[in-house]
Amino acid sequence: MNVKEFNTISEGLVVDRKFEGRLARVRHDTVARTEGISLQMTNEVFPCRPVQDGKVNPHSKIITKLANRAEWVDRFREMMGKFVLGQFATHGYGWMDTNHDIYEYKFGLIQCGGNLVNVTAVDSGYAYLQTQDFYQYPDRTLTYKHAPHLVIKQVLVGNSATQKIFWITDKKRGDVIFPAVSPVQAALPVEQLEFFPELPWATWLDGKHLPVVIKAYRFLGSDTYGLIDNTWCLLEEMQITGNGSHLDRRVYVENWIETCPPPVIGWTRNLE
Repeated sequence: MNVKEFNTISEGLVVDRKFEGRLARVRHDTVARTEGISLQMTNEVFPCRPVQDGKVNPHSKIITKLANRAEWVDRFREMMGKFVLGQFATHGYGWMDTNHDIYEYKFGLIQCGGNLVNVTAVDSGYAYLQTQDFYQYPDRTLTYKHAPHLVIKQVLVGNSATQKIFWITDKKRGDVIFPAVSPVQAALPVEQLEFFPELPWATWLDGKHLPVVIKAYRFLGSDTYGLIDNTWCLLEEMQITGNGSHLDRRVYVENWIETCPPPVIGWTRNLE
């Protein structure tokens, strides 16, 4: 494979040795949640747990009434569109499945497999995650492209006659993206995460077996770049083929992490 090189990139999340925290991806399911039922898909979700009185409560969920702050409802609508938000808030979809009036917009902080998170601390087997602060006004620069660690992208999991398990973008709604927002400290089990190699990282370019040292990462949506000799090189990408599945993944470096980033289909359904 030919490694794509860029002298300058001005966008995305840059992570180097000075970065506060450590980046990881939420591991995917290894068995489809629809095991035994062909051609079915479900949300691949992992509820975040609240930190209460300095300890993680593993039996509780983080439920936030967005309607208490209309600006957050507006931000969700901006990111996913009015039509998708309407479906997102209905019973059975997952994130706002609270059996109440949809216009109460009670949001459950639930991560998806493949999503990027920033771990700020680890305690008693739990990773503390950075999130957007519900009590602050939404920062519109925090998009999936520029700050994927503070945004959640929906991923579906399923199985078929040809694949025991696959991860895919919603073919009916497209790329569903929304803020990772919480009023409290959120946490996930450490075992549910796969961390990126610590920097600086000595590895080889795929196909060339050329030794390199990566001094920084740059996360741009579902793509990842590495700084090699003052040049940004594409380490991994999710190609936009219209398929929107894990099959679109391309990795250009050896010994890279196994967890696939969220697939990208390239559009979001937005009907008024």
